[in-house]
Amino acid sequence: MIIILCLTAFFISFYSMRLYFGFRESPYPVEHEISSNIIMRYKIIQIWIVEVFTFIALSIMAYKKSSTFFKLSFLSLIIYVVFFFFNSILSQLAKFFPAYLIMIPLALEVLTGESTKKKS
Repeated sequence: MIIILCLTAFFISFYSMRLYFGFRESPYPVEHEISSNIIMRYKIIQIWIVEVFTFIALSIMAYKKSSTFFKLSFLSLIIYVVFFFFNSILSQLAKFFPAYLIMIPLALEVLTGESTKKKS
């Protein structure tokens, strides 16, 4: 029921804004994003190694002892990264911040030795 209500609220707000302001094409098509990513690939690789892959490695290490919520959320980041690659310039990591909401607690599990599982 909650999922249905959330989806309904999303579609109502999404389409009401589109009907009010009109349906407009994005000034940044997918081809622009991909070509920008290919041109800046060396800069992107350096940024992602330092700022993203570190958290990914720590999150993978914490995966087994984390809660079900964080396990499923971390797996959902695979889909997020695929969409992020096609719809964003990879050197602009501000759009990748939602992924950090999942990866930071997982990384802290490894660094502090504490778990996100509830203790009974």
